[in-house]
Amino acid sequence: MGASALAADGNAQPSGGAGSIADLFDREGYAVLRGALLGEEVDAFWSEFEMLRAADGLLLYAEHGSVHRGDEPVIADRRRELRAINTQNRSPRARGLAMHPALAPTIEALAGQTVGCIQTLCYSVSSRQGAHSDKFLVAPSYIGPYDRNSLVASWIACEDAGEENGGLVIFPGSHRLPKSTVYDFGCDYGRYVSYLEDLCRVHDIAPQCFHARKGDVLIWHGDFVHAGGIPRDASLGRASLVCHYAAVPPDAVLAHGGAVWRVAGGLVYGGADS
Repeated sequence: MGASALAADGNAQPSGGAGSIADLFDREGYAVLRGALLGEEVDAFWSEFEMLRAADGLLLYAEHGSVHRGDEPVIADRRRELRAINTQNRSPRARGLAMHPALAPTIEALAGQTVGCIQTLCYSVSSRQGAHSDKFLVAPSYIGPYDRNSLVASWIACEDAGEENGGLVIFPGSHRLPKSTVYDFGCDYGRYVSYLEDLCRVHDIAPQCFHARKGDVLIWHGDFVHAGGIPRDASLGRASLVCHYAAVPPDAVLAHGGAVWRVAGGLVYGGADS
């Protein structure tokens, strides 16, 4: 997948132009908060996460649709390469970043309603995941049914990112396209990825590599197409925290066996998801 570069400057959108963050989010499907989080805050979270990854056998990891506990021998030597899911269950600092006061008001303004963080994903390296939309993929068991149209996501750069270490690949404006889902392809993910790439190509939506500096935050629409870039240097890490948000009443989470935390910026939900 070829991707042009989107520079890490103060402009939230590749197409430029005047308008508020909300206008740009509506047009392009994403917005950027440059330097929203202090490097010290990000580093403190990442240090906590690395300690959990090294010693917490209950931290969960996802691989090809399967979920593993950190203490399972099958992933003992590969935890760094796998994405950790529901980090908010084990990490107070993950909960704090997910609904950080510097992020939460903007996320809720773009969502157009009150939302809580329903899931987090933590990556030490690029996911290399093919093009996809989150809208019908994000389904934590402890959340239950929810309004998929309320889904919004944030991607927090825990270190600088670009083509060298597999920066996030984005498809500006793709949230406006009607789409089939992976389930329409019998859960054949390869066909689904090819379909989305072709769909964007037909509509002249070119993939772009998002260049980020540590502390930058990318916010995207729930039906926005994005992917994990293929790093030019496979030895490099690309530390990041992804947070998904939706309008879910806390009572509904508790009814599905989940947990609710109130942090400075709002509510964070969690629970077992195997």
